[in-house]
Amino acid sequence: MTDTDAAGRRGVGVRRVDRWAFTATERVFDRKHLTYLGERSYLTEDGTRQRRARSWR
Repeated sequence: MTDTDAAGRRGVGVRRVDRWAFTATERVFDRKHLTYLGERSYLTEDGTRQRRARSWR
């Protein structure tokens, strides 16, 4: 996936979605040298949905 960092540099983006925490993290790397350009995280849901309590019995 092609992505842009906060400074406007274009690169290759890698996204990891954490479904338990309702977040996604994207890391952007330079396409030619694979140099790390930046990272951003954001919510994938509003967090109002309640989870069922787990019982370990």
